[in-house]
Amino acid sequence: MREITEIISYNKIDNRDTLRCLFGDRRILMFDIETTGLSPDSSFIYLIGINQMTIDGWRIIQLFNDDGRSEHAIISAFMSYLDDCDVLIEFNGDRFDIPYVTKRLNTINHKLSSDASYTPIADCFHTVTSYDILRSLRPYKKSIGLPNMKQKTLERYLGINRVDRYSGGELIDVYLNYVTTGSEYNRELVLRHNRDDMEGMLLLLPILSLCAIEHGTFTPTELSTVDTGSGLKLIIEADNPVKAPKKLISAYEGIGITIDGTHTELRIPVTTDCLRYYYEDSKLYDEHTGFFVPALKYSSPTLPTYSYRQRDKHTYLELSDSLLGNPDNLKAYMQHMLSCVLRCSDISDS
Repeated sequence: MREITEIISYNKIDNRDTLRCLFGDRRILMFDIETTGLSPDSSFIYLIGINQMTIDGWRIIQLFNDDGRSEHAIISAFMSYLDDCDVLIEFNGDRFDIPYVTKRLNTINHKLSSDASYTPIADCFHTVTSYDILRSLRPYKKSIGLPNMKQKTLERYLGINRVDRYSGGELIDVYLNYVTTGSEYNRELVLRHNRDDMEGMLLLLPILSLCAIEHGTFTPTELSTVDTGSGLKLIIEADNPVKAPKKLISAYEGIGITIDGTHTELRIPVTTDCLRYYYEDSKLYDEHTGFFVPALKYSSPTLPTYSYRQRDKHTYLELSDSLLGNPDNLKAYMQHMLSCVLRCSDISDS
């Protein structure tokens, strides 16, 4: 096994503010694997890349199975790093990397169990919280307006233009050729691909600001209304603790959002009508005339929900002091509506 390390200064790549917003002061580790195939039953791991947050900068660590026989050593070394963190960040790792490593770890432990001198590799995955970047961002595909959520597609969206001559699949033969011939050129190719993937993961972190906003890390700052000519709209503005990397404008069911830097704006159509409040488990109702905003299945223990008919899909909240004058209620409502638009967007602002 060979371990290659590199420090990337925070002056070059920081993005720690996004991680703090999502995970506080918990210890962060990122990882990505390179394998000789997709099935852990018929292939093995030849490289594990790690990003570790240090005082001086991001430490990129590559655990390289340089002789084709050191898989147990790189998995064991990776588990030692994993044992010293709280949150493990990956890209599609919940579906591929973590199950693959777990399967290979169990296979190795089983094969070597007859050797009395062998110390089994400890599985430390259960001691950390895994966070899959792909799984977290996939619901925003329509809002962002991308054809897919592959890492390279997201990198291009953020203006990261990485030149990568080979895919992971193409590098299998390059790695096997290195093991057979010792070609330093081939060695550099496989290490460079993984190293760039790890740096790319760091550069993707700002887009997780969307996750932070959906999780409610914003602070509402201003309320206003505007007559659009086709109706009245309520405008709720908020400050974000982390800067979004690109301006996002989107809408769903007539509800529009703009996320621009550290500013978020939510635009909600206002309905003036007579709506009904139905009592729980009853056909009894009270009618009320006033100003209402759509709720999109939002429910609150302190805010009554109105509708035209009892089984209507669309429900409404009244524009009252209980909603607009209560910071907790206002933020909870805004958070729900932002989440709906981010996840169900039709990419238009009506």
